[in-house]
Amino acid sequence: MNLPLGGDGSIAWKSNDGKILSDHVVESQIETYRKNDAIGIAVRMYPPHKYPTQESKYPRGILTFMKNGKIVYEKTVTKHDHYCIAFSLFNFASVKVNYRKSEMKYLPNDF
Repeated sequence: MNLPLGGDGSIAWKSNDGKILSDHVVESQIETYRKNDAIGIAVRMYPPHKYPTQESKYPRGILTFMKNGKIVYEKTVTKHDHYCIAFSLFNFASVKVNYRKSEMKYLPNDF
């Protein structure tokens, strides 16, 4: 099974060129990130609408990418779905993941 980040139903931020990919399409190009940068990814969801419809496209949340405490990209999420954060690592790369807001070293003031 091959599930590339930035492919069907996913969003990815590529380190080598800063491209934001969503459903195999380049949506934007932002800063790149390198070794020792602190990368933040957050999904903030709003409660479901009282009377949802199939055609409803109202904002349901916001996906945010951060670099060293600065917001570098935000995207409105238009559906309630299962969201998970994943990392694609190459050539002996390592990543430290922190899931607690209270322990985050670089968190924007307005977050």
